[in-house]
Amino acid sequence: MSQDSAVSFVKEIKNFGFEIPKLQIFSIGGLSFVSAFEVEPKTIMANEATAGVDYNPDIAITKALVEHFERKVFSAGVDRGEPICKRRHSDGVAAYPQSANGAKISARENAYYEALERFVWAKWWDDDKMGFSSEFIENTNFWRNLRLKTTIEEFNEVLPVDSVRVIEPYFESSGQSVLILFAKVNGYGFISGGAAGSSKKRGEIFVRALAELIRHGIALSRFIETKSEPVSFYEKRLLYFGLGDGNQIVEDRLNKHFEELLKLPPLEIDSEIKSEKMDQLIVTHRC
Repeated sequence: MSQDSAVSFVKEIKNFGFEIPKLQIFSIGGLSFVSAFEVEPKTIMANEATAGVDYNPDIAITKALVEHFERKVFSAGVDRGEPICKRRHSDGVAAYPQSANGAKISARENAYYEALERFVWAKWWDDDKMGFSSEFIENTNFWRNLRLKTTIEEFNEVLPVDSVRVIEPYFESSGQSVLILFAKVNGYGFISGGAAGSSKKRGEIFVRALAELIRHGIALSRFIETKSEPVSFYEKRLLYFGLGDGNQIVEDRLNKHFEELLKLPPLEIDSEIKSEKMDQLIVTHRC
């Protein structure tokens, strides 16, 4: 996405007659977090809001807007009974602006990496014989990146953490990597975040995993501050691990070291989700 992608995409949204959602933006250590929504979210981990994160706020805005319309395409597919939308959760769905160069390739690539992350993480969590590497953040090359280090240190002022571990599950990758971050919250439990991508772009994978970790951390700090009751399964799971009820489970998994490689299965779904209304605006793909 280009530096002025948000301005261009907003123009396209208007030209095609779509309504532009409301936006909220904040920054931690220069990393911009953008939420897009039509109705003000009433829950802390709002499913009705979409998110975009990037060190370039313009790109973060574009990502949040693209995901907003991606959700509409997927929901319409569910309503139509599209076979590729059968699973109501939008795992492995990604979109890209139709006007961008290589839009179809980028949409498919992003969908694949989201599916890869979810699958590998779930398999690693469930199978304690699946191998992985584990390092504290201070011992990785990521800590040498001043921008990333600043972001982590500023986040630590919002929600103090005792440690951050970088987990990399072992699987037959063909040049792909999955990174999972676990942060131990001072006096509480664990928060996490993960992402997948090309092994040649580990820095980008780390930023996306860190962004998810920070979003979960901010949500946890709001729950602690407001004493709000969790509403969705997502929120209940976040609090179960974040407040410390699941500490033994996390520690047990992190302390079991085997060397088995996960073999990736073939994709069941690898197709565009068509939308007569929005295909002119975005390409939407599912893996």
